[in-house]
Amino acid sequence: MTPRTIDGRRLFCLFSFSCLLTACGGPLPFFSPTPTPTPTLTPTPSATPTPTATPTPTPTPEPAARIASADDALFAGDWDLAIAEYQAVLTQSADPDLRASALLGLGKARLYAGDAEAATRELAQILEQFPAASLVADAHFLLGEAFRALGLWAQSIEGYRNYQRLRPAVLDSYVEERIAQAAAFSGDYALAAQAYQAALAAPRVGETFTLRERLAEVYLLQGDRAAALAEYDAIFRETDQDWRRARALILAGHALYAAGQRDEAYAKYQSAVTDYPSAGDTFQGLLTLVNDGAPVPELARGLTNYHARNYEPALAAFDRALAADPGDTTALYYKGLTLNALNRRADAVAAFRQLVEGFPGDAFWQPAYFQIAFIQDYPADVATFEAFAAAAPQSPEAPDALYRAARLCERNQDFTRAAQLWERIAAEYPQSAQAADAAMQAGLVLYRAGDLPAAARRFEMATTLGADAAQHARGWLWIGKVKEKQGDRQAARESWMKAAGLDPGGYYSLRAAQLLRGEAPFTPPAGFSFETDRARELAEAETWLRASIPQAENASGLSTLGAGIWKEARFARGAELWRLGLLREAHAEFDSLRLDLQGDPLAMWPLALYWNDLGAYDLSIRSARRVLDLAGVTDLTLGPALLQRLRYPAPFADRVVAAGAQYGQHPFLMYAKMRIESFFWKYAFSSAEARGLNQIIPATADEIARKLGLADFDLEDLYRPAVSIPMGAYYLSFVGQAARGGPEVLLAGYYAGPGNADAWADLAGGDPDLFVEVVRLPDARGYIQTSYEYFEMYARLYGSGAP
Repeated sequence: MTPRTIDGRRLFCLFSFSCLLTACGGPLPFFSPTPTPTPTLTPTPSATPTPTATPTPTPTPEPAARIASADDALFAGDWDLAIAEYQAVLTQSADPDLRASALLGLGKARLYAGDAEAATRELAQILEQFPAASLVADAHFLLGEAFRALGLWAQSIEGYRNYQRLRPAVLDSYVEERIAQAAAFSGDYALAAQAYQAALAAPRVGETFTLRERLAEVYLLQGDRAAALAEYDAIFRETDQDWRRARALILAGHALYAAGQRDEAYAKYQSAVTDYPSAGDTFQGLLTLVNDGAPVPELARGLTNYHARNYEPALAAFDRALAADPGDTTALYYKGLTLNALNRRADAVAAFRQLVEGFPGDAFWQPAYFQIAFIQDYPADVATFEAFAAAAPQSPEAPDALYRAARLCERNQDFTRAAQLWERIAAEYPQSAQAADAAMQAGLVLYRAGDLPAAARRFEMATTLGADAAQHARGWLWIGKVKEKQGDRQAARESWMKAAGLDPGGYYSLRAAQLLRGEAPFTPPAGFSFETDRARELAEAETWLRASIPQAENASGLSTLGAGIWKEARFARGAELWRLGLLREAHAEFDSLRLDLQGDPLAMWPLALYWNDLGAYDLSIRSARRVLDLAGVTDLTLGPALLQRLRYPAPFADRVVAAGAQYGQHPFLMYAKMRIESFFWKYAFSSAEARGLNQIIPATADEIARKLGLADFDLEDLYRPAVSIPMGAYYLSFVGQAARGGPEVLLAGYYAGPGNADAWADLAGGDPDLFVEVVRLPDARGYIQTSYEYFEMYARLYGSGAP
């Protein structure tokens, strides 16, 4: 949410806090990250009703319970509920600690909701009414955040300094960074440089190159170009990321160019263009070089233009490079790619053929061969892939070429030829990674063609190839499907029993067991409950740990974090950052600690419990998995109930159940999908700019928000579970209405679009197992299968009769 601006009368009210913070105005910041809600250290689990349960009247909650409820709402991003609950505490309770907690929570909620001015009023009351409270330091920090959102830089700096005075040397790097930003916005560049230097000197996890870039910018604003260039050079030397090296060169070039040192600037730009043509910032340097008539190597010029999607200039540069050196295969290959990008398909094929025919053995020979096939229409593309396999039968890419050729035949309904090509892979390349799957694919097209005996032979072949238990289970499942279709129910059951025991917890073994029960995929249990007996399950887990992990046998306090963890600097910073609402930064600190301790089961277990209680579910899931690994467990469905619940948690259960009931989606399906998408890390973000628990991309999010009538929707709202959970449930429902079939079709439509899902459903003819196999996008097929595996685990842990 964007902080609201304030008029003069409101600003006058803010100045009444001058006894707490000094006054200073300024423009709104361009850096205004959305603060992150903070849960209690150990959130209180809430009982979850079933979708059809009738609510019963309950007494008015006690103030302490309301604080817990408000904290849960705050963590879920339900600002209105959080504000109402905190206000109720202030109305009900005279206890100073509860009132201080309520005011702090109100300040956070107001700030996160975009009302920074109101947040300052709530937070200032803590300083005025409860100056000795333990939350005073937090209030000062949050005042710093609120005044920063209002563009009141001096007050913001004072808030951060007051926090630092009360909590010295805990978060100095993060606090000094904020002070530096505020100082820079206010025009105090000397203080900004000093604060950035302090931020770099203080400990934190992760890279500090962004801080160094900002420090360099401040040096430039001060007129200290030499210091700025020294920072850019240091970034270039110390990073191992090409994109950042290119950026350092370009920024240094800009600084030199602005100072009139053009030859030195050109040298920086030329280095970026020559060495890092694919980096996003490099194109800026190329533009300056070209516009100024500075020399640029033609190949580098072409590559930089190509990666910037500036295709016509790229093509001209490649032509000039080839005119100078006809044997430049890099220029020739990228010329083909550029021609194809310009939709000049015939010319692109000619360029690739020139490379294939003229430069056998070149590094670009195989990619060029494949590019020809990618451009061609059927059946020429099949012939090209077969020609490659014939020309290079020992090539590691030969099985892939045959596999691609087979898939093209299958898509064009030539099942006989597809089966022959896939069988060639199994027969001629039995040690290849594709062998077992190729035998399965051959069997599947023969099954679809109605040749059941031949299909069964290919499935049997698949069970003998490689050592992948999942592929072997797949083969036996489909042998059972053949036997069932042939009317031999007993043989079918025997095959499914074999499949069920091969890969415990895997899709094909789980599905085979379900076929033995006569159930459709994604069949939910009769009921569910997310209530657990934590004390009993904790005792059972500790007994299992002592029996399974030698280090745990005589250890005391197995489930309690030891002093070695509590006092570890990353843990201390992570806990402090989380409490203050800087969840992303806290997550980075915690994850660094997790990675360093992942070989220690006595650390992983209590950390899994702690992070689950905290709300860092993804870290808890990974830590719990490590406990199983370190215990030598190969069947990951085994282990005590609590350990498995940590791996498959049910956060925000009341919201998931309510959204599922509203939009007709089972909670287990929603949980399975969220676990795949985000591991329940509410700030998950992908390269496609998908956000939140359900990883919704911007265009889809805007469309959902429009259909749901969400006023003032912002993409940052996707990080709020109170918003993203119902949006995800709605979109599942929307896709389900468009797709024709069961949950497997719905999930395919969710991942790959309803049109694709319908096309695959037509191929499957109503068979849910065949549907999964004919999903031609491997990622979409994996999405369905993994969703199914997770669904089954949620049914096992939370369904009727669960432990």
